[in-house]
Amino acid sequence: MQTKITIIQLYNSLKPQYPFQIWTILSASLLVISDGMQFGWSSPVIPILESKASPIKITSDDAAWLQTIFLLAGPLILFVTPISVDKIGRHKTILIVACISILGWILIGVATRIEILYCARFLFGMTTNIIFTTVPMYTSEIAAKEIRGLLNGIVYVFFYLGFILIDSIAPSSPFYVPSIVAAGILLLHILTFITMPESPYFLVRKRRYECAMKCLQRLRSKNCDTELEEIRKCMAAAHRKSSIREYISKKSTLKAFLCTTLLFVEQQTCGLAVILMNLYTILEKAGSIYLDSNTTQILFAFLMLVSMFVACLMIDKFGRKNLLVVSGVLTGANLIGLAVYFHLKSLEFRVDCLSWLPLMFVMFYAVTFNIGFGLVPKILVSELFSIRVKAVGMSIGAGTSELAASLSIIFYKYVTQFYEMHFVFYFFGASAFVTVLLTIFVIPETKGKSLEEIQGMLEGANEHA
Repeated sequence: MQTKITIIQLYNSLKPQYPFQIWTILSASLLVISDGMQFGWSSPVIPILESKASPIKITSDDAAWLQTIFLLAGPLILFVTPISVDKIGRHKTILIVACISILGWILIGVATRIEILYCARFLFGMTTNIIFTTVPMYTSEIAAKEIRGLLNGIVYVFFYLGFILIDSIAPSSPFYVPSIVAAGILLLHILTFITMPESPYFLVRKRRYECAMKCLQRLRSKNCDTELEEIRKCMAAAHRKSSIREYISKKSTLKAFLCTTLLFVEQQTCGLAVILMNLYTILEKAGSIYLDSNTTQILFAFLMLVSMFVACLMIDKFGRKNLLVVSGVLTGANLIGLAVYFHLKSLEFRVDCLSWLPLMFVMFYAVTFNIGFGLVPKILVSELFSIRVKAVGMSIGAGTSELAASLSIIFYKYVTQFYEMHFVFYFFGASAFVTVLLTIFVIPETKGKSLEEIQGMLEGANEHA
């Protein structure tokens, strides 16, 4: 009898609106799998293109440009994203980007010249900025505050699933096969997501109140008069200012820009892009090659996916700041450990018996980074900005991340060319510990707060509540 009562209590605790919200986000996140495949595309594919059996002959300069053009294309479309999401809506923007992504994969699949690959990579670089602005924005606006962190985290779990797919498929299949797989996933995304509701915040912004109520009722499976009224008040307050310039100067907006910029820059100065794109090279220089290149990449991506999923389950229970602090301390320790190893190696100490340490450090890095540094900045950028400037703020956040990633890679290439490897990792480790201090004293906690409550907190005196 006691067991039966416990099961009934558990069933009753699963609110009926949650399954549909989860299904909606799973559908939207299929688009992110394609983006993850594009982020990871260069690692397994460029060695194929540089081989004798390459379907498209490329030079080392071509290989470098295929990586760089992808990162540099995002900032070029920085201000298109806010216009799109605020004029035609989050839902339609996501569907349009999915169609553009299919076109990009078709270009890669049928490419016979390097110029076609350039066009495709440039196209994907632009869509990346839109995806990482629009999908988290849509998620944060349709999700109940109790599970908003979890649902936002699902988006990035799917991103690393894309990494694993491209690393698993590309090395052992014909050049066009990854394009077929990605295009199939995108078609599934379009077919499932086309029936999903628009963001109620966007509908209220357009004064389509009846449609907003229908979307809320569909998402929540309950009476939503109170929530709709809260959204209307939020939107009304957001539009009291006569110009966007005045609104940007608000205390809450400036704090949101400060926090998100700090986190996205620190995310890259802790080595994310450098390690993702140079993992095997780093291990090779450390003398820590125990697995082949492809297996190493897959294992690293798998650990990032698992740790991201675990972080999704923890973030609404333990809070954003706690995960950032724990992640920062452990990530910093991993990076400093790697720096010490390279330093000893440069001083010609005998470290052969410890050659397994660099492999352990980078694999632990995949876990410790993602439980906080990898997830929390992406969630906070969708929570901290008010509805009036959210599109601009999130687009700039995505552009900042891409620009910081590019600069970190340039920094890595320059330092390792003229100096020793340990300088890079000492810098990355120190940056992780600096981020811990910034988190404690600057970053606000948004756990369990509605988007309206977060704006009130940023405007008020209690900044770290």
